[in-house]
Amino acid sequence: MLGIPPFYNQTIRRVMVAFGTMFKDTVVIKYDANTRAELGRSTVPIEYAGKETYIQRLDGDPTLQKGVQIVLPRMSFELLGMKRDENRQTSSYNKLTLCQTAGSNAISSFSPGMPYDLNIQLNLYVRNQEDGLQVIEQILPFFTPDYTLNLKYLSCDGGCTVSEDLPFVLENINYSNNYEGPGGSVRYINWSLDFIAKTWFYGPLSSGSVIKTVDVNINDIDSGNTQATIIITPNPPTANATDDYGFTTIIKEFA
Repeated sequence: MLGIPPFYNQTIRRVMVAFGTMFKDTVVIKYDANTRAELGRSTVPIEYAGKETYIQRLDGDPTLQKGVQIVLPRMSFELLGMKRDENRQTSSYNKLTLCQTAGSNAISSFSPGMPYDLNIQLNLYVRNQEDGLQVIEQILPFFTPDYTLNLKYLSCDGGCTVSEDLPFVLENINYSNNYEGPGGSVRYINWSLDFIAKTWFYGPLSSGSVIKTVDVNINDIDSGNTQATIIITPNPPTANATDDYGFTTIIKEFA
């Protein structure tokens, strides 16, 4: 595309994996109705899946008696869309240096990322109110209104990486009861939490050689003859881009 070799930084995949990881240790505790003593606890499974997929499966088996289909409580999440964030946009003309590959004269660089907001929805499905409230109360205190992770976006052969803070902002919470049968027995309860992930999309890394010698000629304005040449090199000459080095300046004057 655009004459550029194909590349894939796995940005969306990294963001979605990070999002799911935040909720993978959510636990629901079962209590005795009279003594409130703990009877047991279980981790709430979470997977990437659309809300409609779960709704259809729950509608097809409201009592969850047709063998092993879905065990509640359970969580799912999905990407709903994305939009460019103009408020975080920086100049595309800036070129940033990443690092120099060890043992070579090659250096990697990249352009500033393009900021995007990813709309992610987390859905919680429970059979009773108590389970749902437990999970929600484990989530809400940490999003004020955002929770920030550090995400690695790029890496080069030299071992250097580009990492940025990735805020997940909790925007909305919706709740619904789904009833059926005589007397309106509860089939399942669904909590939907809408998040915005403020991420960056980077283009491919570009590589080139490190400039270690600069020659500047000083010419006479009238005659155009060269009056002097200035040569600047790093000191020591074997210095890499990340080393502590100085410069050697040689001035050659011509009569």
